Amino acid sequence: MELSQLKTFVQVASSGSLSKAGAVLRTAQPALSRQIRLLEEELGIRLFDRHGRGMALTDAGRQVLQDAGQVLTAVDQLKENISYTQSRLSGTVTIGLPPTLSDIISVPLIIEAKEKHPELKIHLIDSYTGYLLDYLLKGEIDCAILYDPRGTHPLRSEFLANEELFLVGPYDQRIECGDTIPFRQALPLVTLLPSRQHGLRRILDDLASPLNLELTPQVEADSFPALKDLVVRGFGYTILPIASLHHEIHENKMSIHRIENPSPRRQLFLSYPPNKPANRNVNFISEVIKKLVTKSTKAVIFPHLL
Repeated sequence: MELSQLKTFVQVASSGSLSKAGAVLRTAQPALSRQIRLLEEELGIRLFDRHGRGMALTDAGRQVLQDAGQVLTAVDQLKENISYTQSRLSGTVTIGLPPTLSDIISVPLIIEAKEKHPELKIHLIDSYTGYLLDYLLKGEIDCAILYDPRGTHPLRSEFLANEELFLVGPYDQRIECGDTIPFRQALPLVTLLPSRQHGLRRILDDLASPLNLELTPQVEADSFPALKDLVVRGFGYTILPIASLHHEIHENKMSIHRIENPSPRRQLFLSYPPNKPANRNVNFISEVIKKLVTKSTKAVIFPHLL
């Protein structure tokens, strides 16, 4: 079955006669008649009743017309998508990324964007959710990855992934990657944390409160690189996502425990300004971000953790 046969069939059905369909398609009637006959033979059904006034669809023909319309619509959409992906994008897209993800998706994001659309300019802003939220509300950035921005702000947001948080400490060869520790036992070990204004800290406080536990860090640092460096230098333990710590873990600079009962997690969302419609550039970057975040949050540092 050829697309040309389906197009001929749909046009004849719409026109009601071969002569009218031929005028629209600029094709001789015998050629159209032959295409209809071949289609009927291939399907094994009669599509039209022929009469002096033209051609009328049979019951079977009406069902085929519905299906043919869906096929042709899908083909048109496919062509549009191919044209969309092949056309060059230009202009600037400003993207906000939290520090824990910026380390692992910034470079792949730029590489893929430049490979597909060399003229597209990428402006990355590495900052915490509170600042990124403010930039979005002011329309100063086009999109940003945020940690659970729902509820209090008129942003357009879509869920990306759940990110598990782990107990991270100085390297200890006695600790196997993936060893578990109960939340009650993990908390007293934690001496390095962000301040209470930080979303990660609020997650931990919310989990600790029902258990009548309290976080008492000796050092508060709202800097992801600083927290990592302090752990590596042996100043204590913290709680972080591990996707952005793969270098330190593989180089035996850190040890990690998976926390359970409860297991702390945070939700990642891709958010857009409330009054700034996304254009083709933003839509393209959004799709790349979704793919990279899915890959990073499923990245396996130790296979048995899946």
